[in-house]
Amino acid sequence: MNYKFPNSGINYFVSKYLKKMSNLKGKVVVDIPAGDGRASFVIKNMGGVVKAFDLYPELFVVKETTCAYADLMEPLPIDDKSIDLVICQEGIEHLQDQIKFFVEFNRILKENGLLIITCPSISHFRARLSYFFIENYLWNKMPYSEIDAIRYSNSQCNKIYYGHIFLAGIQKLRTLGAIAGFKIKETRKTGLSKTSIVLGLFMYPIYALVNCVSALISILKCKKNNCEMKKKVYLEQLLLNISPKTVFCKHHFIVFKKERNVSENIEYLKLFNKK
Repeated sequence: MNYKFPNSGINYFVSKYLKKMSNLKGKVVVDIPAGDGRASFVIKNMGGVVKAFDLYPELFVVKETTCAYADLMEPLPIDDKSIDLVICQEGIEHLQDQIKFFVEFNRILKENGLLIITCPSISHFRARLSYFFIENYLWNKMPYSEIDAIRYSNSQCNKIYYGHIFLAGIQKLRTLGAIAGFKIKETRKTGLSKTSIVLGLFMYPIYALVNCVSALISILKCKKNNCEMKKKVYLEQLLLNISPKTVFCKHHFIVFKKERNVSENIEYLKLFNKK
């Protein structure tokens, strides 16, 4: 069956990425929040085994698969280390406990499994400037508040579905992932902000210089113990900050790779503070 999903927005870039993946056949993929099922439809056509979940499964329209109820703030009804790929489009910005979000995905993913996260960016130049003035990434809208808290409701779910109250920048997303055992494999280009491009003509040289100076100072202040590990982190942060995909694109599109289980990662993180 053919479905007329809009060929625009962040889904365009996610679908394009999935269609280029040559190893989806037979892979078990979780799509959450699945929404109307547009990503699930692509995965199914690519030969993947789809497990679709959403807080409002009645919005799902793809007949070839089913969508079950699930809340990202609760344990998912999925076995440990049973999933090859998780796709979470436009979900994390609605969640108050974002560490829990990453930890749960770590639990269900196989070793070296992938996690795709997309969300509105507050890291591009226009969003940064807008935040300076009104503390919202959209310059023509007041900051998110209690009047934006409930986005959808139905008779079966009385839970609050928060609006974009918990937006995160590229550095916070990287750090949350790293704490939960993930490493950024790549970031992808999404729709460009024309205003950010114009601002970048004036701002980017100074912006890049400040970031380079900040990274250099942090590296020079490294203590001898584990200094090389810390330098690597600072370099990753610098490259993320000055990436054109960070400062010009309207959405974050991040592909994380599971490096360690959560318990193993705790021991790894202790090395940074080892005397």
